[in-house]
Amino acid sequence: MPRSAPSPCTYPHCAKVVYEGSRCDEHRVRYNSKQEKKYRTSDERAELTKFYQSLQWRKLRQYHITRNPLCKSCGDSGLTIVADVVDHIEEIRDNPQRRLDTTNLQSLCHSCHNRKTAEVRKQRTI
Repeated sequence: MPRSAPSPCTYPHCAKVVYEGSRCDEHRVRYNSKQEKKYRTSDERAELTKFYQSLQWRKLRQYHITRNPLCKSCGDSGLTIVADVVDHIEEIRDNPQRRLDTTNLQSLCHSCHNRKTAEVRKQRTI
């Protein structure tokens, strides 16, 4: 079967010419490893969803938010903001044994929780 016409790799800013497929060898490998990572994380996500929907977690969350109704991070800055999220200080992914440990929980508002989570994810990739 004849080869297709040469075209540039579809990976951003890559000028290598490919004859089969849409990516050069280097970026095909990188793309495939990202796809595998997505599958792993989707399995992790399913486990987390199952945990967060469990009766045990919902009761613990309600108990914690009742006792600590204000955002801890905003409180440290001198603000009084109602918390909507019960956050794991040490993430479940990093230490699953502490997922129901009351000393590993803190009340946060959505913006503080999003900021904290982004920082943890950024540190994890470094």
